[in-house]
Formats: sequence, C-alpha cells, structure tokens
Amino acid sequence: PLYKVLSDETKNAKENCPMYNSIIEFIENDTTKIEKITKEFLLAGNTLRFEENLMEAMVELGRKIYQECLEKVEQSIKESEFRKQKYYVEHKADKRTLLTIFGNIEIERAYYKPKCGGKSVYLLDQYVGIESHDKVSLAVKTRSLEEAVETSYRKGGESACMTKDIVSKQT
Repeated sequence: PLYKVLSDETKNAKENCPMYNSIIEFIENDTTKIEKITKEFLLAGNTLRFEENLMEAMVELGRKIYQECLEKVEQSIKESEFRKQKYYVEHKADKRTLLTIFGNIEIERAYYKPKCGGKSVYLLDQYVGIESHDKVSLAVKTRSLEEAVETSYRKGGESACMTKDIVSKQT
C-alpha cells in the first residue's frame, strides 16, 4: 500500500502534522472505498451516485482532520510550559459536541483553573475562538444565515453543513 512507501521525512510528520493519523487512516481504508464506488458508479455511467459517495468520503475525511487538529491543539496546550506555570488541570476530559460544516465533532478538552485565582476556563475554546456555550461553528452559522436570507430559516439550517446534521431552532 501507498502508506508503506512513505519516506523517513514523511514518517517524522507523525509528530508534527496534526492530521497525520486521519490521512493514514484514509489511505489505508477509504481509498478502497473510493475504488469500489468508482467501479460501482462512475464506470457504470452513474456520475450522480459517484459524486454523492465521493463527497461523503471527503466530508468524513474533513471531519476527522478537524477533530484530530483540535485534539493536537488541546494536547499542545496541556503540555505547554505556559499552561503548567499558569493553570492547574481541574477536569481532564470534558466532552462537547460542535456542529461543523463537516457534521458533528466531539471535542474532549480540559478545564483549567488559574493558579493565581480567577475563573476557570477551557483554554482550547479560547485558543481556537469557540464561544463557551456554542453548539454550532461559525461556518455553519454563516451558511445558515446566507441561506436563510435567500429562503427560510428551516432551509438555511438544513443546508448549513454537508452532512445530514441540521441546525434547528433549539441549536
């Protein structure tokens, strides 16, 4: 397989590339899926089904990369000298779900308490610009509003992300 012929330089990317695992997993598993949909749909003249299935695979890759990037940022925060000097880890692994244009992403992050007193925070949220109670990413909100201006709120919520996850009135 392709991943076995990677150079030593590329193998070192595992430590430096926040999406390394997602890309390797895609090469190992999803290239076979793409070969299958190519034979099943594209070579059978069904470009509609081919494009739908290919888009689904690409969106899933995007979701995995996004999630892995957030995990790497959280890991960097947790291991940083700044954090160790300024914050205690109050909770190790609080979970949160965020609806993105790639679908729902589950984020696991630590809750930090300042050593000098003050309000505890999720440093990951602050660092990447996610508001504390947001359940929907800025990209999804933007897409929803753009669509809602043209049609309706319901239609905007349905077309905000590339998966079947939708923005509802409660979200």
